[in-house]
Amino acid sequence: MLGMSIGKLLVLVLVVVVVWNLFKWFGRRGAQATRARANRADARSVGEDLIACPACGTYAMQGLATCPSGRDDCPLKAR
Repeated sequence: MLGMSIGKLLVLVLVVVVVWNLFKWFGRRGAQATRARANRADARSVGEDLIACPACGTYAMQGLATCPSGRDDCPLKAR
């Protein structure tokens, strides 16, 4: 029957299972590395100091695009 024996079929199934598990393992490893890079980026951005707005007293980072309290004349906004 086309030169296929039970032994050859078992080896083929074993090879397919091993390759499948290797792909899953490398995929998980890549996802963990991606999460680790994102966590490091989050940790760097957490360290910024907040300052109080002299106009409204709201605490925010300097150079914001919009005021957290919704004011148009906020001195913290980037010009």
